[in-house]
Amino acid sequence: MGIRKDTNGRPQIAQVSPVAAIAGGEFQIQGKGFARSDRPRVTIGEVAAPVIIRFGSAPADKAMVEQHVSITTTPHVDGAWAWITHDGDTWPSLDWRPKEYWPAGTTVHVESDLYGVDFGGGQFGGDNVTTDFTIGRNQVVLADANSHQMVVQQNGVTVATYPASYGSGDVIGDPNRVTRSGIHIVMDKKETTTMSNPAYGYTDITEHWAVRISDNGEFIHQNQNTVADQGVVNVSHGCINLSADSAQAYFQSAIYGDPVQVTGTSVQLSAADGDLYDWTIDWDTWKTMSAIQGEPAPVVSATPVAPGPVRGGS
Repeated sequence: MGIRKDTNGRPQIAQVSPVAAIAGGEFQIQGKGFARSDRPRVTIGEVAAPVIIRFGSAPADKAMVEQHVSITTTPHVDGAWAWITHDGDTWPSLDWRPKEYWPAGTTVHVESDLYGVDFGGGQFGGDNVTTDFTIGRNQVVLADANSHQMVVQQNGVTVATYPASYGSGDVIGDPNRVTRSGIHIVMDKKETTTMSNPAYGYTDITEHWAVRISDNGEFIHQNQNTVADQGVVNVSHGCINLSADSAQAYFQSAIYGDPVQVTGTSVQLSAADGDLYDWTIDWDTWKTMSAIQGEPAPVVSATPVAPGPVRGGS
């Protein structure tokens, strides 16, 4: 479909309808859509999920764009916008993260007023769009590698405790096999998948009940080969290994945006580890990544060692 112009004769790329992803599904945002130039796709989820607005180009004036997007919450939730480039994206996204986890049941209204806004390069904002959604239940995973357990809490109450085995990196002195400490976010899950890490001698190994918690290859998943070690010693390549029954039970409870708080290891989760690293950034730094007060501060990786080859689970 070719280039078309708005009512003022300014060029726009063919319109697309934005969607929002929540709890593994999608729904249509109200409104006709945006110009391809700003192409906002709003991603939302559970209590640790940032609101992510992705664009189809890099805005020339980020502060102006930021001033044309608003978020309203009930009850009031402290939070702020920040500009972040996520894995696989060419252009920076505008993320809104609460200071603390979203309160369960919070209603959220996101509104854009980007029609006609000059993004630079001959591209302009399309139709104004709004979306409304409600944050789901509060589920937090407490994953202390030194305890060899994985604890699941809902609304602060423990609902499950599973024997687990974490990455062996701190035991054998290999930082690439350390499960990263920090607040991970559930990103995806698959009942059956294959995992590969040729650097460690395995390719296309079938695994079950796999919940992805970072883009560096960290999953919570079934591993029957380490059942005897689970609850006793850390032997994995960086994933959190559970038994078949435990992995299935956790898998069925996990939803996009759930936080997984890993503690007790020597390497911190950071921007170097992949996509949803919003919670690795301390609050004072996060506030400097808005463009309203000037050029957004860059993201600085906190990881003291290179993450090495992408880990494929196990």
